[in-house]
Amino acid sequence: QPADWASNLKATLSQFRYRNYTYDSLHLQGQLEPFAFEGEASMSDPNLQFLYTGRLPIADSSPVYRADLQIDTIALQALGFYPTPLGLRTHIEAVVDDANMDSLKANIWLRQLSIQDSINRFFVDSMHLWSEALADEKQRLQLQSPFLQAGLEGTYQLSQLPTVWTQWMDTYFPLAQMLSDSIQVDQAASKPAPATDLRAWLRMSFPRALANIFLPELKQLNDLSIDGQFAPQANRWSINGQLPRLKYANIVVDSLRLLSLANEYAVQTKLQAKRIQSGENTRFPYPTIGFDVQNDSLLFALQSARSTDTIIWGLSGALSSQNPNFRLRLQPNLYINGQQWRLSPDNLVSYSLDGPWQMAQWELSKEREFISLQAAGHSKDSSQAVLAFRDFSISGLSPLLDYPPDYLAGTLNGRAELRDFLTNLNYVADLRLDKWTMDSLVIGNLELRAEQESRNSDILFVTQLADYGNQLGAQGRYQVQDRLLDAEAVIERMEMQSVDKFLPGLIHDSEGFVAGKFRLEGPVDQPKLQGQLQLKEVKTVIDYIKTKYQIEKGSIQITENKIDYGRIQMLDPNNRPALLSGQVNHNFFKDLTADLRFQTDQFQFLNTKSDDNGLFY
Repeated sequence: QPADWASNLKATLSQFRYRNYTYDSLHLQGQLEPFAFEGEASMSDPNLQFLYTGRLPIADSSPVYRADLQIDTIALQALGFYPTPLGLRTHIEAVVDDANMDSLKANIWLRQLSIQDSINRFFVDSMHLWSEALADEKQRLQLQSPFLQAGLEGTYQLSQLPTVWTQWMDTYFPLAQMLSDSIQVDQAASKPAPATDLRAWLRMSFPRALANIFLPELKQLNDLSIDGQFAPQANRWSINGQLPRLKYANIVVDSLRLLSLANEYAVQTKLQAKRIQSGENTRFPYPTIGFDVQNDSLLFALQSARSTDTIIWGLSGALSSQNPNFRLRLQPNLYINGQQWRLSPDNLVSYSLDGPWQMAQWELSKEREFISLQAAGHSKDSSQAVLAFRDFSISGLSPLLDYPPDYLAGTLNGRAELRDFLTNLNYVADLRLDKWTMDSLVIGNLELRAEQESRNSDILFVTQLADYGNQLGAQGRYQVQDRLLDAEAVIERMEMQSVDKFLPGLIHDSEGFVAGKFRLEGPVDQPKLQGQLQLKEVKTVIDYIKTKYQIEKGSIQITENKIDYGRIQMLDPNNRPALLSGQVNHNFFKDLTADLRFQTDQFQFLNTKSDDNGLFY
């Protein structure tokens, strides 16, 4: 029995294997006493070196922990815990007098914490986490570090906080029922919520080195600040959060503000910013999201506007409970990219967790343009949705795809039907985009027909681009389960000025046309491409060198491991000739090796200025 333990322990585990790594030399030495082990453990593996001393409770009803852990080396990639090189060093001191979450008494220090990948190193002198009892049965849980400070203080049971919050929210809206029937059952059987009256806070500055390691796309985070209060018995709830600026990848958020307040009738929440921008052209000025939760309903409104009179994006609606169903209905007026659309007033989404659901009368119109979405099904059975377009102009999609306003144009007609998308997705699509235009240049009329077979999930597709100087088509099969592609494309004629629009930043001001035939087959991550491309009366400016070249005719052969240029005669802007021949070898278009020959007496390569080519100048 644990109460009778009393012995000395000394052991060495010379080797053991975990996650395909063989660990070396684990040493244990200490005393096995009633309900605890006290001593030390160490390891001197090349990728894991540590020394632990302390007291470790075993089967103790009132455990008390004492620990001192010096980690000299953890190479997480070598141990199989991280995909790229990542190392850690630190010194941890821990004293836990009460490990019960609801009466936690602990002091934990991380000292000299160092995290390093192959390029970046993050270092912090100390981080301190502690929990303590205060007067009047109050508690405090706090984290202190140079870049992150957070805490809870007041009357609370930490393990019960999610349940307490859900029960309180249920007095305004049946949140537990909407999320899960199992939560509802647990709530009904639970005891009255424990007394709760707390305040919480969080402050965070930008740990650039740490972000470079774990979130390299995070470029800026300026002094995040959040304060909150929660006392459900007094209907007191508030959250006040501010984030001056956030930049993640190509997304920028300026002056983000969160405010949430409650009274005995409603919980009101508003999230707003000065600007949200993605890329160069997708902008949402003064976006606002508002929620009012009251009387078993959730009222919401989303809006982006330059002024009170100029709404760019906007929709609003209500989610209500009619036990056991939920009903979502939007207001008829919507704003999409500054244009007002009309939604059928009878629009409705109705669903229950274990029953049927439907999406009816979702018909959106503006003058001649029309979009319809109808869907129905069962939460555990079949489902079907039909999306239809009639004279829909795609120009409004330009900013969402990070293009300048009206960069895209064209009229979309057709329909797509999704079947059994909750259990065994398969679909049929028959779409036509008339007068597809990019940057004022008409590319052609595009047709797409695709069908996914229900028995094996394979996708059969046929697409064609015709008229306005372009004629090409493709057809094939995509095996979803094995991720295999088998497709063939025939380019009868593709104007080079159309090719410009698909290769921005590479070429422009092109003339002539190309033709060819290609076959693509194999795994989608390593497909085999074979075919031939014919160049006819081609003229184009290569953006990087700002030089325009002319090719009267040429033929390029492409195989699964080689691009053969044959013999192509080129002319520079002064009509001086050059002969290009040879080939480029590749491994699925990686590991390129060139064997090219370029013959000329005199030929222009660069036509750049100092602001065009900083590397050269």
